[in-house]
Parts: sequence; C-alpha cells; structure tokens
Amino acid sequence: MNWLTLLSTLLGAVVGVGSTLLADRARWGREVQTQALQHRRALYGDFLTALNLAQESLFAVAYGRHSSELTRDLAARAAFGEHQVYAVRERLVLSGREPVVAAADLAFNRLKAFRDVVGSGAAPDSPELADAIHAYGAVLRDLRHAMRDELGEPRLETDVSN
Repeated sequence: MNWLTLLSTLLGAVVGVGSTLLADRARWGREVQTQALQHRRALYGDFLTALNLAQESLFAVAYGRHSSELTRDLAARAAFGEHQVYAVRERLVLSGREPVVAAADLAFNRLKAFRDVVGSGAAPDSPELADAIHAYGAVLRDLRHAMRDELGEPRLETDVSN
C-alpha cells in the first residue's frame, strides 16, 4: 500500500471537513448578526411607536379630552403609562446599543417633562407647552438618527419631529 496516497486522501478529507466547518461557522455568525439586527429594528420601532402613542394621548389630555373623574395630572400620568413606554424602554436598555440607549433615555425623559407640563394645567397654546413640545421633538429627531445610524440606514434629511 502506498502511504503517500493514504496520507493525501486523509489530508484532503481534513481540508474538506475543515473548510466546511469554517463556512458553516461564518454562515452561522452572519445569521446571528442578521437576527440581532432584526430584533433591534423591531424593538426600536416598538419604542418609537410607544412614544408616539403616549405623545398623542398627552395632546388629548392637554385639550381636555380625558375623564372628568381624573385630575389633569392623573390623566396625564395615565396617558403616559397606558402605552407601555416604561416596559419597552426597559427592553431597549437590555438590547440596544449605547448611543441608541442614551438617545432613548433623553427622549423618554423629555416626554416625561412634556407629561408634567400637560399635568400642570398648561394651556394648549401656552409657551410652556410649546417649549416642552419643541424640546421633545429635538431629542426625538436625535433618537431617530441614532437608531438609523446603528441599523446602517442613511439619515433622512426630511426627518422632522412633530
């Protein structure tokens, strides 16, 4: 028996199996990255949706569209809380990247400040409410930019907040 033939066959098998394993490992890594990106994309969308729904509910309270059984402050707090903003924010903190989490915290806190202005009884056309809306809109735009950057999407020049 020719040892060279046997050794060549064995070496060929090792190279073949090794390259298959490396290719499978690379494919698995890409799939994991794709799944993580899809997860973050959905999570970021959920957070933006929760913020938007809470904002719309706060506008309704500002215009007096809430239960007469509640004070305006309690109505504003209920409007903020009913859209799971806290829960989705916690999920984002667990899975989001640092720039997005930082921008999300800022947006969350500015929306809470908007809630407090609404709850204090500020009129819909008051400077206090306009300032709160403007401050929230600015950080919301920054949040969208951070999310798009992290997801590898180009920024939208037309991105306006409100």
